[in-house]
Amino acid sequence: MLYLVEYADYDSQEMLGVGNSYHSGTLGVSPSKSGECNSLGMKSGTLNNDGKHSMIYRGIEDIVGNADQFIDGINVKDYQAYINYNPDTYEVNQFSGDYHILNYQMPTELGWISKIGYDKEHPLVSIPTEVTNDNSNVVNDYYRIKSGNQVAVVGGHIWRYIDSNGMWYYDFDILPTIKSVLIGARLLRYA
Repeated sequence: MLYLVEYADYDSQEMLGVGNSYHSGTLGVSPSKSGECNSLGMKSGTLNNDGKHSMIYRGIEDIVGNADQFIDGINVKDYQAYINYNPDTYEVNQFSGDYHILNYQMPTELGWISKIGYDKEHPLVSIPTEVTNDNSNVVNDYYRIKSGNQVAVVGGHIWRYIDSNGMWYYDFDILPTIKSVLIGARLLRYA
């Protein structure tokens, strides 16, 4: 939400840069180590917007590109998202207890995000509700999903195409048990 207030534009690739996200089909390329944007300090953006270098937003390096990132507290069951705000009870394949169902259904097909849902009980959750085959719409990020129980990953990794990665890129076709060099997570800290 802070990004939208600052930039008033869903196209984060245009505003901040595409990040390390254009090595499609290149064997032997692995995610880059953090620190490439240190010289920018707390400024947002990138030093080189060629798709092969990191980007940073408010001190968070590679929030887009480089490696997909798991999002704890979001589980999906057959195109329906469940949200949990209690880190003590985060668990994959859990859809009750502290997990709350959103009041809207997610798209069942892959595509470019054309509409984002809103639930007044969960106003900070922005998950797609409509997609299209055309990336010239309002949100310039891609959405992927499979049926069954899935976990959420965001950001896009280095083997995705540049124009599919962004602040609203969602991938819900990841099984809860998958392990990959292309998927990471941010360190959670709560008091």
